[in-house]
Amino acid sequence: MEVGVRELAAHPGCAFVSGLCRYIAADGSPILRLEQERVEGDPHIELLRAGPILVPAVMYRRSIFDTVGGFDESYRAAEDYALYYRVASRFPIHLHDKLVAEVRRHDGSMTRDFPLMLRSNLGALRTQRRYVKGNRRHEEAYRAGIRFWRDCYAFLTVAQTRTRFEKREWLAALRGVLALLQYYPQGLPLLANGRGIERRKATRWLDSRKQELRISEVQLRDRRRRLHALIEESGDNERQVEELKDILSDERRKVQGLKKRIRRRSRRLQELDRDTQPGLTHRIRRISGRIGPAESGMPAAIPTVALLPWGNVLEDYLDMIGLSLDDFLTAYRGTWMFGYVDALERVGVRTVLVIWSRNV
Repeated sequence: MEVGVRELAAHPGCAFVSGLCRYIAADGSPILRLEQERVEGDPHIELLRAGPILVPAVMYRRSIFDTVGGFDESYRAAEDYALYYRVASRFPIHLHDKLVAEVRRHDGSMTRDFPLMLRSNLGALRTQRRYVKGNRRHEEAYRAGIRFWRDCYAFLTVAQTRTRFEKREWLAALRGVLALLQYYPQGLPLLANGRGIERRKATRWLDSRKQELRISEVQLRDRRRRLHALIEESGDNERQVEELKDILSDERRKVQGLKKRIRRRSRRLQELDRDTQPGLTHRIRRISGRIGPAESGMPAAIPTVALLPWGNVLEDYLDMIGLSLDDFLTAYRGTWMFGYVDALERVGVRTVLVIWSRNV
């Protein structure tokens, strides 16, 4: 709290200040791969882009609530972000680099309800669409924020929803389907693809553990250098040397364990890659090989289809839903067309989407 008060005093024009948090596991041990990064640049831009604020690290100026109101209780989750966005769209904020809190992650936390988190965080961010419109930097940050929250929760929502179907938890599964339908419709076909979900899970797990391994290896090297420096120093430091040796031993075991787990999961991922060639994909690739160029060494043709979704100009549709052409081309995924494109891509068919625009 002292840090928050000091930062508010140092930035009298800011509505709130926020610092850094350390993620810890249920047993209190630090989670290295989730280390929060320091924020550089415009705080409002970064808030839109990647939501780098956690509740325990925030301190508000009391008077700000008289202007913007408090938490929106209609949200079941992400009401904190709804408030951050509302404040930051009207007042300056400051993000400092002081560590001020710890956030414990455990299986019983609300953030493990992935459909809820997907729906709530994207819903909160979408309230900013009208505020960012017309400002190129804010629009780019807004689109990056959409991608960020989808990366965080969209696939996890798919996997959790499929699990709930398998467990016959129908109501929870329906909530997952509705969240996907509204915020990530291209994920709906994945619900029927158990092997594809397992592969994505393995890939995400590997990426996370490889990052953890890199951090652990850096720490191991730093501690080795520290140990060598202590040994070379003269003086009564035997106790420090022994303590550091014990820490190094634990760190080496951790690194070795991570490497073994990564190797096992990598082998499993290779098995999945070998086994994810369904009959239809295989037949399409055989056909594409036959119709490809006859010259030796030339690549086989890729089966390609054109998708013509309508005959009128695209803007007639976009105007009805309040979407710009740029948003449609770069960020929008909420239509059946992209479901077709994704499904065809999974069986080796390239899709060319043909649309008419009055602006092109």
